[in-house]
Amino acid sequence: MKLLSAILVCLGLAVTLPSQASWLQSPELLQGKQYTLLPEGLCTGYSERILGKVNSNEYGGLICEQERASFILLQRLSGYTATGKAIWQVITVKEVPRPTPSDLVMSAGCSSNKNARAIFALVKDFKGQPYQAVQAWEADLATEQLKEINPQYVACYDPWLGSASANEPSCR
Repeated sequence: MKLLSAILVCLGLAVTLPSQASWLQSPELLQGKQYTLLPEGLCTGYSERILGKVNSNEYGGLICEQERASFILLQRLSGYTATGKAIWQVITVKEVPRPTPSDLVMSAGCSSNKNARAIFALVKDFKGQPYQAVQAWEADLATEQLKEINPQYVACYDPWLGSASANEPSCR
């Protein structure tokens, strides 16, 4: 426990950890904190992407997978370490419970016909493209918030396969 706390302080995550088990189940504890590497064991899987730049601030998004839920982290680039590693500050954490184990939160390959902002979506039905979005959020970088949007206007495709039709929205 002391070693984990020392590592977190070195990473800029000066938080009081009630127990290692609760820390590894609570990505919400990252909100407002800075990090260069996620604590080992926090996510069973994750994906990340650069979302854009607003008012000279660069933003990224990270999806942290856990058995019970997925967590969307909206983060702002704070700077770089002396060795060139990015230092991210977590500004918003959204917990997304998964109704079934096969449901997935994704961002790469998702777009909306309502705006050009970065989209995160809880998707299911992987039989055909586009995947069915059952919940969706847009990253509003100006307000540094994740805003829920109507999933009816969201299309998610496997980013490695592309869209099923040139007329459908896709990320390129």
